[in-house]
Amino acid sequence: MKYLSEIGEFGFIDKIVARHARSKQGSISVGDDCSVEPIDEKFARLVTTDLLVENVHFLKKAIRARELGYKALAVNFSDIAAMGGKPENIHISVAFPENTKIDWLEEFYSGIHELADQYDAGIMGGDTTSSPNNIIINIVVSGILEREKIKYRSGAQLGDIICVNKYVGDSAAGLKLILNDINIESEDEKYLIKAHNHPVAQLQQGQFLAENTAVHAMLDVSDGIGSDIEHIMERSKKGARINLEKIPISHQLQNMAKKRGWNALDLAINGGEDYCLLFTVDPEEFEQLKQNYQKQFDQPIFNIGTIKEQKYGLRYFKKDQQQKFTGHGFDHFH
Repeated sequence: MKYLSEIGEFGFIDKIVARHARSKQGSISVGDDCSVEPIDEKFARLVTTDLLVENVHFLKKAIRARELGYKALAVNFSDIAAMGGKPENIHISVAFPENTKIDWLEEFYSGIHELADQYDAGIMGGDTTSSPNNIIINIVVSGILEREKIKYRSGAQLGDIICVNKYVGDSAAGLKLILNDINIESEDEKYLIKAHNHPVAQLQQGQFLAENTAVHAMLDVSDGIGSDIEHIMERSKKGARINLEKIPISHQLQNMAKKRGWNALDLAINGGEDYCLLFTVDPEEFEQLKQNYQKQFDQPIFNIGTIKEQKYGLRYFKKDQQQKFTGHGFDHFH
């Protein structure tokens, strides 16, 4: 007899969820950041949902109510961004202990409204109930996008350049500071805590990349590059080479890792919750896309590797020397 802890989160999805999933003809329901539901020949609806549980995804004492509301919505918006869409409608279901303070609830919903208003997304409804102990938050977000512009995990092509559009590992470092109950004093520490508590969904960036046919596959980095690149590999039936020296690591994380004896590269590869975009690009069009992106957003695209044939698997290199580096990402049930 096997238990959930043995097969892990993604084994659960593959063995149980995917097997029992049912979708209408033309719809895609399991395996991407959002389900894709055709509306007509031109447009489709993107739908995503994320669940946040106190003491699993967050510690109430370590995040302000307004930040938690903002983050709960931002992680859903990030899924919409990962497929190139724009969020439109929001449904919120929550469970709170009866002793939750009204002032805290007001601040929590203020954070949700702050982000929803930024993108003119409407809060359409949801559900509320009591919880015996922990706060539970579930948000559903939908949007509409032209079907031909949607970016899937399955589109990676042989020779594509693997890219990310932000530094990685900052959120994991912020979480590490929280879990170690470190007194936050320096600017580096404040930066890393903010990276964890206040993620920025890359919506405009995702829409820009969706407009470019040079971008073949895309997702958001929620579980860590080491795990998320494997999702693209699996869906695209490809392998991947990751160049460790090209992984973008902020100077704040480098400083903190040096100060506290952390492995910055491990946090960057396996930490998760960066909510940046991980995508693959036609190598012949990469330089032009990189220039256009820099001009549009005043931020770089980072080239971190190459898509290979499937039998290659996932390999890590540092200055052309293969490394015994284990990329595992985050798994809720391991």
